[in-house]
Amino acid sequence: KDAKEAGANAVLVISPHYFLKRMTEPALLTHFRAVADASPLPVLLYNMPAYSHIVLSPAFVQEMARHDNVIGMKDSAGNIPVLQQYLEAQNDQFKVLTGSGGTVVPALAAGASGAILAIALYAGPMVRRMVDLFRAGDRDAAAAVQATLAPLAMDIAGAMGPAGIKAAMDLVGLSGGPTRAPLLPVSAEELETIRARLAGAGLL
Repeated sequence: KDAKEAGANAVLVISPHYFLKRMTEPALLTHFRAVADASPLPVLLYNMPAYSHIVLSPAFVQEMARHDNVIGMKDSAGNIPVLQQYLEAQNDQFKVLTGSGGTVVPALAAGASGAILAIALYAGPMVRRMVDLFRAGDRDAAAAVQATLAPLAMDIAGAMGPAGIKAAMDLVGLSGGPTRAPLLPVSAEELETIRARLAGAGLL
């Protein structure tokens, strides 16, 4: 409801993961259905096992895709064989998006409808070029851009999280700003790693 008041068009909902052992599939179905029933905005499922330690099963996704207020999912696992199973739920109402900056081209080739990427916050022009090349049918060129982007995704967003993303945005002339507590900003050594990765990709 707060998101709607703030002007959002949809909400991205990650799995609850406290008391992890009790987060069974029936518990998750009950939770996500309740959220989708109550939400004034369309809902996207968010599969982020690196942080939630929960992998949404293809059967779970198939079931949730039947809900009128669930319009898609963001899959950040980067596991293409599992993504292909999620894609079996894709239809006109339910779209599967990748959230893995290191596997965008394989995900699009498998049939994903698009992407929601942290890496696009600091390497947006490269991401756009990669997607444009893919859509134009030049998959080899798109894959070459993907190969350049992969370490930027892994070493900055993946390894350093929001602090790394914000620092990278600052370095490329955007406004990343400070991290929010309890997260700390990147160290001087990490900042140099970010600078080197960005320079190596031609972004500085």
